[in-house]
Amino acid sequence: MRERFFIPSPAATDKTKTIESGSKFAVYVDADGTEMLWSADFPIPAIGAKIWIRLNNIGWAVVKGYFESCGYVGVMSLPLDPPAWLKKQLADEKGDLAPWMREGIGCEFGSEISLDRPEDPKPIAIARAAR
Repeated sequence: MRERFFIPSPAATDKTKTIESGSKFAVYVDADGTEMLWSADFPIPAIGAKIWIRLNNIGWAVVKGYFESCGYVGVMSLPLDPPAWLKKQLADEKGDLAPWMREGIGCEFGSEISLDRPEDPKPIAIARAAR
């Protein structure tokens, strides 16, 4: 699996790509022209933008950078008031994490975030992988 973190700001294109499931994604490119798919119906938020992380109902965060995984682009964000379970998880795993993860920065794809807080936030629950 190919993953890159803190990649330069992706540039929008006028292209879209429809995948096998029928879902349509906006195409962005990195500094080298590598195409990456964005999974939200809004443009990639700028570094410093405030976003709502729907994933596990984490809440408000600030965009700190961008990442690419398997041809998809996402945001790297720092939660403003992370839930207690996330604080505990980070404290328990600090030795096993990359330095930026130890600071609390996480990775989310476009489908896992919103630009504003939903009136009735329905979190996207992701089961934690068994170790």
